Amino acid sequence: QGFQTTDSFRPHYPLKRPRNERSIVNDVRPPGGGGGPPVGVGGNRDIPQDRRVPGIDREKVCPLLVRVFPQIAKHHDTKEYQNTLPEDEVQIYTWKDANLRDLADLVKQVNEEAKKHDSKLSFGAVYPGKRGEMMIRELGVVHSHQSGPDDQKTLYELHFITGYYLDVAILRPTTEQAQSQPQPQTQLQPQSQQSEKTTKSQNLSKDSNTDQRDIRDGRDNRDRDRDRDREREQRDRDRDRDRDIRDRDRDRDNRDRDNRDRDRDRDRDSNRDNRENQSESRKGGRDQKTETRETKDKDKDNTKISSPKRDSKDGRR
Repeated sequence: QGFQTTDSFRPHYPLKRPRNERSIVNDVRPPGGGGGPPVGVGGNRDIPQDRRVPGIDREKVCPLLVRVFPQIAKHHDTKEYQNTLPEDEVQIYTWKDANLRDLADLVKQVNEEAKKHDSKLSFGAVYPGKRGEMMIRELGVVHSHQSGPDDQKTLYELHFITGYYLDVAILRPTTEQAQSQPQPQTQLQPQSQQSEKTTKSQNLSKDSNTDQRDIRDGRDNRDRDRDRDREREQRDRDRDRDRDIRDRDRDRDNRDRDNRDRDRDRDRDSNRDNRENQSESRKGGRDQKTETRETKDKDKDNTKISSPKRDSKDGRR
């Protein structure tokens, strides 16, 4: 379901209803794709000028989705909105100029308890707080069949933001239960008996007050002891964490020192090996030079012995 205004405008909300969820779409075009202006909240009636949101036109502005969660006798707990959502969700497509009376009429279409003559609908906005927890803010109370001061409050005036959940508590009076219970019969008694009863009631009230004070003092003492234990546990936890951090830092320093010592020893050993190799290479070079020199001297001597002397005068040998 959706609505149709002009050819250039297309709504940006889903047109299909989710499974297992009831959805109320206030802007409905007739079957067969007929044209015409959209139907507003609560019918085709015009919205008064004092209720109009500045700059909104229902023929041009897309409605917003309001997810409503009704419950009988009380509001939902905010913890139910933390990770999941409550059941019996009702989806309403409406505008910011819709008031609480219009929303109550739409809720009565899908809830039988809200239709009863003595029912009241308490509206509350559910939204995430600054720390991430879900919070609820009261918007107003609307009677099922009577007018009240909160009927004409619009979503715009209540600062309702798109994305907030609307929690509705359907309240019923307890007059029927009070009338069904039999009332005790009162009998006249003498003044002396009445005075004795009054003194007894005063003494009982004093005893009850002292008991309540003792209970409150005991509760306060328990709370103080609990807070003291909690603080002591927190201090112990912090001390253990600091000790673990110091031990971890000391172990890291020891590992770094061991690594440095190992690297220094390895460098020293490598330098010593290099020096020994260099000394051996220099010694081998000297030995080779002496050997070459000795071989040259021997060759010279051999050449002198093998070659005879020539006579310079006649050239005879």
